[in-house]
Amino acid sequence: MKVTMRIKLKEKDIDHDQYIGTCRIIEIFDDIAEELLIRNEGHKGVLKEYEELELIKPLVCGDHVDIVGQIIAFNDTILKIKFEVLKVLDGEQEKYLLIPELLCKAIGVFEVFPK
Repeated sequence: MKVTMRIKLKEKDIDHDQYIGTCRIIEIFDDIAEELLIRNEGHKGVLKEYEELELIKPLVCGDHVDIVGQIIAFNDTILKIKFEVLKVLDGEQEKYLLIPELLCKAIGVFEVFPK
């Protein structure tokens, strides 16, 4: 199962200079995970850990990004979600990219509770 959300990175998301803070990225991942967990389990789960979190390039105010979450493994109590942040529009040049640019990726492990 896969979920994609497109957002514009705004001034309120800025952590330093024109860059978006890591905390905001984690909040967005949490929104994606919540939707996937509700669709898959019927209710929310609890973040247990990130097995991987790689900030490849900075997220910049004004950019439009797709945040993709995909369930890659699950059992009765654990669900793993792969996250990617892809820049699809460069806010400075106001131009869509022909090939989305990978800015960040992560794998989150969530604890789920039996129905």
